[in-house]
Amino acid sequence: MLLFYILDRYWSKRQDDVFRRFWDKWVLGKLSRNLLWMPVHYFLGAYVLSRLLLINSESLLVELLVYLMTFMLYGALYFRSVLRFFAHGNARYLRSQFGMPVDDFDKGNVVYEEKKR
Repeated sequence: MLLFYILDRYWSKRQDDVFRRFWDKWVLGKLSRNLLWMPVHYFLGAYVLSRLLLINSESLLVELLVYLMTFMLYGALYFRSVLRFFAHGNARYLRSQFGMPVDDFDKGNVVYEEKKR
């Protein structure tokens, strides 16, 4: 999950033409390979996380419950981060392909006026 977050943060700061070349070559061009490695990445991350939670554990029941909960929670969060990464990337890729402007307006200092009744 951290991998997708770091990639998303890194590529959000790059220019559109550099991002478009990366997305064409590494994501869309090698999509089948990336989809094959995602379950490996998921199981490896969930296994390492559950082993860290089970340091010095002797009970089989506790181990099974921790494995079950870790795989379920990590799976849901992993699925969410993968979908978010591909959604943000595809949206930016399509915007840059069709020449649509990116909304860079900072909305942090906008003052909203209350409606009078």
